[in-house]
Amino acid sequence: MKKITLMVLHDKILKITNKFIVEIPDDGNVIDAIAAADLKLKEILGNKPFPIKILDNLLQLLWNPQSGDFYIDLGIDARTEDKEFLPLADDPFLNLPPSSSVFLTPDAGC
Repeated sequence: MKKITLMVLHDKILKITNKFIVEIPDDGNVIDAIAAADLKLKEILGNKPFPIKILDNLLQLLWNPQSGDFYIDLGIDARTEDKEFLPLADDPFLNLPPSSSVFLTPDAGC
């Protein structure tokens, strides 16, 4: 298992938490990290609904299941512990190095 820091830079998520520190399998990718963050968010929310009314979870906010890729307007910045860039926009299934940080900005625009 490895720890990943995931930040979803959306105002309604940031009102709840500014980051998720999640544990994912050693061969885990950003999708695994988002799924783990979803579980943490559900723990934080308890019986409260997901803060974005038309959605049920983070994955729906960030990932397009029909294209099998991130939504086109999602800003992605991912870095290793040594600040080396990780090309997650090109390869969302890239194995994340331990202690990586991933910043996801929904509706980032152009």
